[in-house]
Amino acid sequence: MGTWGIEPWDNDEAADWFQALFQVTKLGERVEECLQRPLTGNMAEIRAAAYVVLALGRAYIWPLESLDRCLPMAIARLQEIETLISDSESEEYRDILQAIVAEIQELLNRHGNEGGE
Repeated sequence: MGTWGIEPWDNDEAADWFQALFQVTKLGERVEECLQRPLTGNMAEIRAAAYVVLALGRAYIWPLESLDRCLPMAIARLQEIETLISDSESEEYRDILQAIVAEIQELLNRHGNEGGE
């Protein structure tokens, strides 16, 4: 087993497994399609798609050419949702807004590092 680090995706076998998973399920394409939807009527789905990028958007998991598109797109879409919720000034969205801000920050940190890491 070629191991490069301590994370579950940091070895040859896991990288191969994730590659096969993305090929068979077309997960990257489905996420990218969702992130391109209009915000109106799709906010929950777009946030869910952005979360998939947050959870799995790493080198050795996500195909890099797709990750290079999806990562900045997820950030931008979450920022749009943040703006929309912030503008509503509704107390019921306060906790959701805080969670979205944290998600954006984590994605920005990941985007700032080479190779999606």
